[in-house]
Parts: sequence; C-alpha cells; structure tokens
Amino acid sequence: MTRLLHASRVTGWLIDALAFAGIVSWMRLRAWSAGDMVWSLWISSLSVGAVCFVAAFLGLLVRCLVGDNLSAALRHAVVGAAVGLVTLLFLLRSGEALILSAVIIAAGLALLALEVQATREAWLRVAVALVGGLFFLAFFSVHFGGFHAIHALFLNSFFPLVPEADRDPFAAFPVLIAAAGSQYLVMVVVALIVQWDDFSRPLNPAQGMFTPYVTVVKLHLTILAIGFLEAGGMAHWVNYLVLAVYFIPLGDLWHGLRPARDKATVSPP
Repeated sequence: MTRLLHASRVTGWLIDALAFAGIVSWMRLRAWSAGDMVWSLWISSLSVGAVCFVAAFLGLLVRCLVGDNLSAALRHAVVGAAVGLVTLLFLLRSGEALILSAVIIAAGLALLALEVQATREAWLRVAVALVGGLFFLAFFSVHFGGFHAIHALFLNSFFPLVPEADRDPFAAFPVLIAAAGSQYLVMVVVALIVQWDDFSRPLNPAQGMFTPYVTVVKLHLTILAIGFLEAGGMAHWVNYLVLAVYFIPLGDLWHGLRPARDKATVSPP
C-alpha cells in the first residue's frame, strides 16, 4: 500500500512538472505579459472553484444513492460531470443553462438509481440533500463569485481586460468571464488537470465547499507577487519562479520529507 501511495504521489509531481513546463512554454510562445498571467490565474481560480463546488454537490447526491464508499471510477465520473456542467454554465450564462443543467443532473441520478436499484429511503435522502445542497451551493457561489468580481475590479484597473468593467464590475462579471476564458483557456485546462486528483478524492461535501478557498489564498498571493514584481521591473524572469511556487506541491513535499527527518532525529532506546 505504501508503495502504491508513493507511486501515486510521484505521478502527481510528474503531472505538475509537465504542466508547469507546458505553461511556461506557452507563455514564451505567446509572449504573455504580467497582465496575461494575472488574468489567467484569476479565471483558473474561478473555474476550479466552480468545479469544486459542483463536484461536492453532485457527490452529496450520489452518496445518498450508493452510500459513502464511492469507487474511484464513480468519483472521477462525478468530477467529469462537474467540469461539463460548469463549462455549460460559463458558455451560456443564462437561465436556460440552469434548466439544462438540472435536466442533466436528474437524468444522471435516474440512471444511477436504476443501476444500483435505489430504495425509497434513498430517494428521500436525495430529496433532503437536494434542498440543503442547493442552499449551500447558492451561498458559496455568490460569496466566491462576488469575491472574484471585486478582485476583478482591481485587476482591471491595473491590467485592463474589459474597459466597461470599471463602471460596474458585477454587471460586467459575465463579460470578464467570457473574455478571460476565451483568451486563457489553456491555463484553465492545465489547472483542472493539476487539481483533478484533489477533486476526485473521497472528501465529504463540507470539505469540498471550503477547498476552493485554500487555493484562492495561494492564487491571490501569487497575483500580488506578480503585481509587485511588475512594478519593480523584475517580472520578466521572476514571474516564472512565482508560477513554479504555484505549481509545486509544497504540502506533498513537506509530508514526504517529514517522516525521513523524524526518523533521523529519533535516538535509539
């Protein structure tokens, strides 16, 4: 088991390294400025957070039907469905997108219920979870989205992306999403690939709702660092170091090195 966990961790590091190399190469090819990097990180944070919220919501409903022990394939399917629904919502940005998303979720739950032969009690749990899940999904979506809308106001003043966003950032929020999503889609895809393993872990819904905020802290510290480096005229080379800090799995490195350190410091009895 330890060997399998070690192999999985090494695979994750390899994916992060390839993602970082690909992003740096793409940045050099497209001659990205500090503004491009800032907006690409902003739309990535918003997209990853939305996927995490929707995946937590879908995971809650699926657990009501099949129980807490979800298979790896089913967890990946939940994350894939969340990515598809968020993409649909970001592309259409209308009430029709919400209705279509509700139909897709209902159809998916119905097919899963037929597969596992869900009982009446399971459907009752789904109904209760649906009410509570929709409340928390709406709350965190407004809070998380509002946070990014306010942040976009400051970003747009330093690195203009949509001129009309300065007058009313909340009204221009869908326009900012469309503009950043179309220009920096590569960064969004890379961010989803890098964090896919985190999405598909068997976390409970409460953890899933709060996980995006952990990523946001690192993301916005990175954006601030890029802004200061740009103001100091050092962004050309040092920004790559900042992006490396964003991609390097510092937590995994710390947990991987700590046991060896502890073992080396313990004296024999």
